[in-house]
Amino acid sequence: MYKILIITITMVVLAVSCQHSQSHRLGELELAVETNPDSVYGILQKCRKESMDFNMEDRMRYGLLRLKCQNILDLSFDAEDTVKAIADYYQRRGSYNEALLATYLLGRSYIVSEHESTYFL
Repeated sequence: MYKILIITITMVVLAVSCQHSQSHRLGELELAVETNPDSVYGILQKCRKESMDFNMEDRMRYGLLRLKCQNILDLSFDAEDTVKAIADYYQRRGSYNEALLATYLLGRSYIVSEHESTYFL
């Protein structure tokens, strides 16, 4: 019984520390996005599969940071439904600035998708 308790406590501590490290790493990337957006975007691309295992808060933070990089680098945006999900999340749970940025990026995704569709006409 004592071993099970120790193993359980160890697993909880590891899970919390892993989530903390994801938040910490995303925070560091947020600080660097304005000065080195191409480097940040490359790092985000490398951990795209890993981001699916993040908790909801970190997954949305990852998505917003990725969209911010795409906007700065003038790259095509993610799927419109992904951008909409991120904007909805931050309008409900984010700070005013996060909600404003997410809404701006949602509008930008509409403009980009409309602009890209004119090439096919």
